[in-house]
Amino acid sequence: MSRQTKEPMNSRLWFAALAGFVLTTSAASSPVDPSQEEIAREFQSICLQLKRSHEPHWGELPLEMFESQLRAEESQDEPDLQRAALLRVRLARELIEFGRSADAIEVLDGKYFAALESKPILSNAATGLEADSESIEATPSEFASPSITPLSADNLSLAWLELRLEAHLKAAEDQNCFFNHTASSCILPFDEGAVHSRPDHARKAGDLASQILSAHPDHIVARWLLNLMRMASRDFPDGVPEEQRLPDSALQSASNFPRWPNRALDV
Repeated sequence: MSRQTKEPMNSRLWFAALAGFVLTTSAASSPVDPSQEEIAREFQSICLQLKRSHEPHWGELPLEMFESQLRAEESQDEPDLQRAALLRVRLARELIEFGRSADAIEVLDGKYFAALESKPILSNAATGLEADSESIEATPSEFASPSITPLSADNLSLAWLELRLEAHLKAAEDQNCFFNHTASSCILPFDEGAVHSRPDHARKAGDLASQILSAHPDHIVARWLLNLMRMASRDFPDGVPEEQRLPDSALQSASNFPRWPNRALDV
């Protein structure tokens, strides 16, 4: 699996970069203040400890654990496809958490999900993912990422669809709102400057939201994202079924509130 070459720097990397900057600045100053050098080393040590931990949002051990378990399962002569699919869901969640949306999309695209439609999530005992000091308990409520929880149904195929949607959503944001940022990016309602110039991932996210709604019509997050992604890809309103389409009033203020453009690009 190849790591993405372009991803926004997340909080973990900012923290590590700051630690390195402090250490470098301390070493370059003349004369060197021993107490400042000691603080920089301690700060860097904390960063490394967080990285080699199960700490949410920081630790890389869960990602490494699921990658290792997935390789081991898929190297079997007759791998358990359901267990492999479950591991892919957990690994994808970690990859999304680390800002590696392209890798998550790759992990979630495969033969391991084709036969899982409408099949319930297996218990921890059945999948061998029991909680212990070296692993993380795999409970159904944790399968989808925090921004698209709780699950509307306890089944692996829904978790798979939700995570694929989020991975494409984040990829769309990276390519457009981050690397091709404009003064109108991410400001609702979208104007011409906020429409994605690279709409492929927004369109795919909208397709996945539509797929979720076909099986779960009351999935409010999928409905919201379907409308939002169709707006971003210039496929609104025709790309949203009438029964799922947001009314015009949904993005209108109850009072005459002025639009505040983002002036950061002018500074």
